[in-house]
Amino acid sequence: MGVVVDPAVPPEVAGLLRANAPLLSRVRAGWVPPAGVAPSRRRSPSSALLLAATPVVIALMAVLLASPIAPAGFVLLGTYVFIVLVKIASMSEVAENDRPHERGVYEQARWYDGRFLIPEDFDQDARLVLTRAQRAIGSVLRSHVNAEGLLDDARNAIMLPAQEWEIARLLAKLSALRL
Repeated sequence: MGVVVDPAVPPEVAGLLRANAPLLSRVRAGWVPPAGVAPSRRRSPSSALLLAATPVVIALMAVLLASPIAPAGFVLLGTYVFIVLVKIASMSEVAENDRPHERGVYEQARWYDGRFLIPEDFDQDARLVLTRAQRAIGSVLRSHVNAEGLLDDARNAIMLPAQEWEIARLLAKLSALRL
């Protein structure tokens, strides 16, 4: 049993919520992801070192180019330019600790609060009943008679998820009362 979502929630949001049950449990428990840092404010120590090393590298290159080991100056210049280009390319990447995915799930969970239920909302008895209902709905939707069009497949596609949501909602209330 996973996350049960109100069928009125947009499908892309419902999919996001269903795919992130552990994160929704953390959000429900009060966890808030850290706010992302704006890319213009983010400075890593390597960019400061690269900036500080530029005059030193230029001076060293000038000395090497005037000496008999001039090819070493070209190698140094090529290496430095490569490092600068790699650093410039990585500046547009989002840092790992910004976690925009977690932030997106958190915001959708807050926006659609009350329109999804997580496994922690159900006690053991309610989980068993909900699992049976979900299996029954899945059996109807995957049945041969439904696939052959012998059932009202359009109505089943709308009504059965609504019934699942209603059953889950009532079971969550019942679990809360038993608790």
